Amino acid sequence: LASTWGGIYRTTNGGDSWTKTSTFSSGWDVAINPSNPSICYAGASGVYKSTDGGINWTQLSNGIPTSTGRLVIAIAHSQPSIVYVLVSNTKFYKSTDAGTSWTSITIPSDLFGTNNQGWYDIALAVSPTNPNRIIIGGVKRYYSIDGGSSWNSITVGTYVDCHSIVFAPSANNVVYMGTDGGVS
Repeated sequence: LASTWGGIYRTTNGGDSWTKTSTFSSGWDVAINPSNPSICYAGASGVYKSTDGGINWTQLSNGIPTSTGRLVIAIAHSQPSIVYVLVSNTKFYKSTDAGTSWTSITIPSDLFGTNNQGWYDIALAVSPTNPNRIIIGGVKRYYSIDGGSSWNSITVGTYVDCHSIVFAPSANNVVYMGTDGGVS
């Protein structure tokens, strides 16, 4: 699956050809359940779920807005029923039942800076071994070890404008961040 300005596209031949599968016009992000790749989530103007590998999409709405700005999605690999969504308007949502219902979680209001740069820099990652260990990024970066109940600032070794966060697959204590200043 690929998320593009034109929507969500799917390939079945390693990328030689692509078919648009979404009815929504643009896509911000795609997340695939690591235990069951038939279950996928897409971020457009809202959050969508597919249970057939991205062929068909249903918009999710129980506790999460159906119209949002830019957003990113992360699935907890160690517990795939836990899904997080970070929205560019400084909103954060968590589902513990694979998207059936959502809870709004308070995050630091300065995550995207004073000019609300969530349209430009927005990132989210969940530890592959601990579903409660989350890192969010924008102009600033924060981490939580309790599923978002509390947040701590990350200030060492980071550059502003975080676009990507990835936990190293082989070492859960190693995190890579892609920023305007490169990878740290």
